[in-house]
Amino acid sequence: MMHQDDLIQLMNDYLHPCGLGVIDFDSLQDAARFINQNIPWAQMIDIDGEFD
Repeated sequence: MMHQDDLIQLMNDYLHPCGLGVIDFDSLQDAARFINQNIPWAQMIDIDGEFD
């Protein structure tokens, strides 16, 4: 099980090379919401932080 902070860091590391800059999310829910809104293929990420 990945720790929430590790997952947030992974998302930040992933988004930086995508040209979206370094985004520091306060919570996994914030990160999931951002990804759902900005990365169309990422709809598998639920706002509750659960993965389908």
